[in-house]
Amino acid sequence: MSNALAPLFLMSQVPVLTLNSRALVKILGAGVLLLLVGHAVGLYLKYGLGYEDLGGLLHFLDIDYERSAANFFSSCLLLVNALLFLIAWASQRTTSRAEKAWLLLSGVFYFLAMDELFAIHERLGEPVRNTLNASGILYFAWFIPYGAGIALLAIIVIPALLRLDGRIRLWFLLAAVMYLAGAIGVEMFEGWYVEAKGWETVEYGLFTGIEEVLEMAGLITLVYAMLSLTGSWGGGFTVAITGIRQASVIPEGNQPMRSGRASIPRLLRYKPQRPITFSSWYSRRSNSRSSGKSGAKHGPSHT
Repeated sequence: MSNALAPLFLMSQVPVLTLNSRALVKILGAGVLLLLVGHAVGLYLKYGLGYEDLGGLLHFLDIDYERSAANFFSSCLLLVNALLFLIAWASQRTTSRAEKAWLLLSGVFYFLAMDELFAIHERLGEPVRNTLNASGILYFAWFIPYGAGIALLAIIVIPALLRLDGRIRLWFLLAAVMYLAGAIGVEMFEGWYVEAKGWETVEYGLFTGIEEVLEMAGLITLVYAMLSLTGSWGGGFTVAITGIRQASVIPEGNQPMRSGRASIPRLLRYKPQRPITFSSWYSRRSNSRSSGKSGAKHGPSHT
């Protein structure tokens, strides 16, 4: 493994992947910067040199276009946050209403990822605009129902956020401010601009660049906040892959042996403690048995 990747992924003899959250944020930030440069190049090719499509290249570079590189990148960030919220809920699974907020947020971010991929909110904008006769900063009327949903979501999740450490809570607040400033704040200004001057201008391209960068910056900040949160719960988490049967070689001509039905694996197994190798676990188990301590629980714990 190269030294360049060492700060991000640290491998030991045990097949456990250790993630450096700060290094990850730097790599994701570099990805956003690369997308922004590509968007600027696309604007220059389109409005400076007069190219129309270039075989789909301009659409691919356009940070606001469906099926572009930025669209895929943003969807992945939303999915990563959905997974992190699911891990947070699984690791703190209680009957508390506040802890269930993590599961709700996981579902919300999964929906937002699908929304980003398939532009659901953009298809919702015109019917809502025509129904409410919206104009000006409300021209992109999709955020009217979405804004109501965000307000309701905030009421539900605020109790869970108030229970967090002050530093982590600040990261959550910063992530929300950046994301909403781009997704709603800049979008409202864009609506006024589009109604007055139209879509096909370099200025509108610059506005969409600011909007998308704010959204992606907010999502990256949220990734860091979630990794900091799970790290504060005992040093991080480990996702164990279970339920996979080991393949066996059957001599030619023999009938395959029928194995029993495999147990249904749990999706996530949260292990806040340091992972235990099989050899160390087996050694401990053998020593416990030989010392006559019956009834003790052996092996790595899963909660």
